[in-house]
Amino acid sequence: MQEKSTESEVVVDSGAEAATAMRLLSAFYDVSGGDTDSEIPLGVEAYDRDKGACTRIGLDPLSTECTQAVDRLVHQGYIQPGAWVGDSYKITPEGVRKAAESNRGG
Repeated sequence: MQEKSTESEVVVDSGAEAATAMRLLSAFYDVSGGDTDSEIPLGVEAYDRDKGACTRIGLDPLSTECTQAVDRLVHQGYIQPGAWVGDSYKITPEGVRKAAESNRGG
């Protein structure tokens, strides 16, 4: 029984993490305007808070939740590190497609 409970919790967490990652991808898309050359900050620095992808969706950019969502998006190929690795990212063409599809309700 305990294993089933653990598996169930993992599925719930995985769904929540996936949803957070998709919200974050939408924020990258919105801030970049779909421009794959734009470096989008997470919002770690005070001067980046208003345009930070994490802060736009209400996440602390230094939180585990933000880190997990960023890692998921990088792993899926939807964003890539910018010049300031760990602080800024660029949306990829695949990320633009996925975000646009997601924004259309697809």
